[in-house]
Amino acid sequence: MIYREGVLADTDQILVLGKEMHKESAFASLDWSDKKAANLFTTCVTKANYCCFVAEKDGVLKGMVGGHVSEYFFGHDKILSDFVWFVDQENRGTMASIRLLKMFIGFGKQWNVAEVCIGVSTQVLLDRTDKLLKRFDFENVGGTYKLMMKG
Repeated sequence: MIYREGVLADTDQILVLGKEMHKESAFASLDWSDKKAANLFTTCVTKANYCCFVAEKDGVLKGMVGGHVSEYFFGHDKILSDFVWFVDQENRGTMASIRLLKMFIGFGKQWNVAEVCIGVSTQVLLDRTDKLLKRFDFENVGGTYKLMMKG
């Protein structure tokens, strides 16, 4: 497995992974837009305070993590928040999730963020994700409460 920064040439494969994540997640009943997802990916690979890291095996993307650095709404400290952290089913349980997470945290360190925030709202492997994040000293703070109005 190769781990690297995403590049614009990855767009088609990022969309494939994104659709796979969407299909198996709590978001499956919501619409999907290739154009909107591609635009966000373009932002992630072209803007300095955004990032996207990928796991690639035999020329095929198997995982991704992406997010951005911003300031808190109440002050000037910075936070790194994810948009997506996903590894395909075939490669879960391998080092892919761990390596992508380390790259993501490393990006936050480069920006001197006060904290890294990973949202787990897809309802995919919650127990395993919780265990992995706690191994990296993440704390579960609060929760996500959803009231689905569609689907």
